[in-house]
Amino acid sequence: MDVTLEQALQAARTADPSERIQFRDAIATHGQAGIDAVTPWLADPSLGYFAGQVIWKAGDLGERDTAVNVLREALDDPTVAMGRGDVAMLLHKLGYSAPKPAAYRR
Repeated sequence: MDVTLEQALQAARTADPSERIQFRDAIATHGQAGIDAVTPWLADPSLGYFAGQVIWKAGDLGERDTAVNVLREALDDPTVAMGRGDVAMLLHKLGYSAPKPAAYRR
């Protein structure tokens, strides 16, 4: 059964954190629309890491440029709830060598 983007987003929002990851691919397969939908979640402490995983997966499925741009912006955005090292790792998985985030530069 195909799931609409809105159905997958709603399911992910309400899922137990330990089960949320099962909705990653259902959102990521919507490409740019999936990325756009979860980008605001990067600032949410309970959804931020999941949003990063969705953005990475969408990039891995063909939206690489969009995913890289969103994750690059997330590196120095103080509102992003996921760790900067985690953001850099996702960028690395997309083949982008991220500079050290400002918080880690010496």
